[in-house]
Amino acid sequence: MILAESHSIPKFHGQLIFLSGNAAAADRAPGLAEMTATVVRTGTQRRASRQLEEDLRSIGADLSTEAGSDISAITFTGLSEFAEPLLDLVHELAREASFPEGEFERERRQKLEEVKLNRTQPSSLAGERLRKVLFGAHPYSQVSPSEAQVAAYKREDLQSVYREFYTPQNALLLLVGDFEPQEMLKDIKKVFGSWSGNKPPAKTYAEPANPRGRRVYLVHMPGAVQTQILAGCHAITRKHPDWIKLGLTNTLYGGAFNSRLVMNIREDKGYTYSPRSSVNALRQRGYFSVSAAVRNEVVAASLTELFAPDLMSRRIKAFEQHYPWIASEGLDYFRSRVTQGRNDATEGLALLPASPRTPEVTERLVGAVEFKCDILWSILDAIAAASGDAGSRSAGHHG
Repeated sequence: MILAESHSIPKFHGQLIFLSGNAAAADRAPGLAEMTATVVRTGTQRRASRQLEEDLRSIGADLSTEAGSDISAITFTGLSEFAEPLLDLVHELAREASFPEGEFERERRQKLEEVKLNRTQPSSLAGERLRKVLFGAHPYSQVSPSEAQVAAYKREDLQSVYREFYTPQNALLLLVGDFEPQEMLKDIKKVFGSWSGNKPPAKTYAEPANPRGRRVYLVHMPGAVQTQILAGCHAITRKHPDWIKLGLTNTLYGGAFNSRLVMNIREDKGYTYSPRSSVNALRQRGYFSVSAAVRNEVVAASLTELFAPDLMSRRIKAFEQHYPWIASEGLDYFRSRVTQGRNDATEGLALLPASPRTPEVTERLVGAVEFKCDILWSILDAIAAASGDAGSRSAGHHG
């Protein structure tokens, strides 16, 4: 349990996180934890879906459920004065979800339509292929179920996942907002005190794939007027001491709208509308990716910009000349982004100490934002090679 005070407005945000997701259910079916989370939201033994919505509106609250590769979660936001009834509703969903047959069938039909649509989207197909290349037989390689797999989902499958994953021994409760911790702790004990259950059995997975060298994979889509470019390699997880540095470096390189990648192939070249790079931290293994949807006639030129370090080095220098504020104001800008992340609830709690301006964190941020190409070169090495040899600093440290 993690409680963090923030008294700016009379609200609080929370997540009840279960430390099992699609990967832990992959031996039964891809995407099963995600479908379970979706249907959890549709009713309990005491409240039908409509009643849930009415009760949430009556206390000015929002609630959603989700699942990813490693976790399942109930996320909620409400007024601080109604903390206890909102926590009670969260507890009810975690213990007494009823999986109504009609709601299950409706959600399964919607999922089928979603899967059909994704099969027509270049970005979805590219993401699916990248994960298979990077993770091989590991469950992380499974991005989306097939139509046949969704059609084969059974209500009993979802109930089995729910009983196994949604237990207090597998849970983490995070609350951030306008409350007194001792009073909130009393409400939590009152609501969740009688909840019991076992921890899910430990799972063992196949080792991820270990691709080496630069490889190209093509997915043919006849009639497509543009090409989805997606490059990636293995990277670090949140537990690595360089995680904050890598996150800030990614923001500079391609993780923000004013990043160098955007300024280069969007603003300067006009090849694409929204190029982006990202660091994806799965629990057991992370990965780094760069993506851009470009016109077919500029695919080669776009790849040249992404993969040629000498050209990118010149772009970095030109960028610094045209945007000198980066050198003088960049640290404050990116520190403010980290501070905002901390205040925006749970993710900041996982990344930062109590104050983002402590000497320890300030020192790490200063080192991260001294970007005279050193860390950026490491990222570019990882994109271009992912080879793991001694000449690649990024692969050596993070690949």
